[in-house]
Amino acid sequence: MVFKKIIQKMPLFFLFLIFAFSVSIARTAGAQQTAGSIDIASGSQQLSSIIISVKTDKAEYIDGEKILIFVTAENQSSQTVILNFNSSYQANYVVDKTYSWSSDKAFTQALTEVVLPSFGTKTWEFIHDTAVNPLSVGTHNIQGEVVGYGNSETTFSVAAPPREYFESFENDFGGWVSDHFIDCEHLPPPVGPCTFTWGIERSTAQAQYGSWALKSFLDGRNDDGTIWVEKSFLAPPNSSVVDVALTFYLWSETVSPVNNWPVHAFIGLFNPETELDLPIIGTTDRTKGWQSYTYKKTILTGADGMFWVAFGFGAVWEVERTYFMDSVSVQIGPVSPAPAPQVTLSFTRNLAGGMSGDDVKELQKILASDPVIYPEGLVSGYFGPLTQKAVIRFQEKYAADILLPIGIAQGTGLVGPMTVKKLNAIRVGVPTTTSLIQSLQLQIQELQKQIEDLQNKIKQLGGESN
Repeated sequence: MVFKKIIQKMPLFFLFLIFAFSVSIARTAGAQQTAGSIDIASGSQQLSSIIISVKTDKAEYIDGEKILIFVTAENQSSQTVILNFNSSYQANYVVDKTYSWSSDKAFTQALTEVVLPSFGTKTWEFIHDTAVNPLSVGTHNIQGEVVGYGNSETTFSVAAPPREYFESFENDFGGWVSDHFIDCEHLPPPVGPCTFTWGIERSTAQAQYGSWALKSFLDGRNDDGTIWVEKSFLAPPNSSVVDVALTFYLWSETVSPVNNWPVHAFIGLFNPETELDLPIIGTTDRTKGWQSYTYKKTILTGADGMFWVAFGFGAVWEVERTYFMDSVSVQIGPVSPAPAPQVTLSFTRNLAGGMSGDDVKELQKILASDPVIYPEGLVSGYFGPLTQKAVIRFQEKYAADILLPIGIAQGTGLVGPMTVKKLNAIRVGVPTTTSLIQSLQLQIQELQKQIEDLQNKIKQLGGESN
């Protein structure tokens, strides 16, 4: 009652001051509650201070590996930022614009938020399981998104894995098939039909891995014969360049510096039939016990992608021997498609200054391959003065083939029949597939090695007959 009387007697001015002071306090309290923070609703315009990024844990993966993906929102301002979402769906990633992580997910329909302190970050982690969602070998694009606040992109690659097959003959032959070759040179007395005894079977008498190995017996009293096991494998077809490595173990009972038998191996596109198909990669009896042998080769696959691998040993001395073979590893990879041969044009018309076309462009490419002939190297498809000068240099360089047969001493700059003939010969001779050439070189080296091995064996046989 007393307070009421005091209020009634207070001047109107003082009542106004009290009201204004109360409003000021309320506003200050509200400002203190949200000072230094920015509240952003999902779907609103992205602040320049919020940076979205995406990365993977590696730049390259082997086909079949799981891929770790990190989507990050970074606050680059000095104020706290609150990101608001309409559900538990806050971040996502999309691979190659086809597979979206969120497409088969269910999310809680409840408002969620993420608080980013000043200069702070929030990272969402994902695992892409390639066993569930396979990715082809090659480069892939990945887009990471913070829902409603922006996205970012990066790339990664998937490589074909080295494919490795291992066999220790614990259960069976593992698909390996035994084979042999015999060409009797020394018939045992009494002279009669060639006798040859051999056998390859599983045994527990020796083992390099596990309990089983291949027990391989060869009667070498005819001074000849080779036995082996072989198996076919598959690789990407149609001229794929494939690196193949074969490793196996062979057990010898003793060490012998002179009475060694040859150890053979084979990697190729056909099923080996004779001992000449199998190069010699070493000898037996190098050590007492188990010895590893390795043979590598690069092949160019055919239409079906099939190739063969084989290994074994042959006889040199007129004795009977038993060896064990075990722990076979065949590694296939990496695999890369051979580049398609470049399609080039034949020169079917005479070419002269002022002309143009694809054949002129092809002419310029060949000329430009020699900087002395065509230092400018301009490939325009137009036969101008620079091209004409280059043709003259070309004709004079190959004067014996172009000019002398028609009784001319100096180049004319006109691409006539003799010049066209030489250009076509050079064009055909230009390598178009580097990997194919490398493969052929490897095959030539392999043939040379087989010839050397054969020559050595002939020398050994000649020495024994003496």
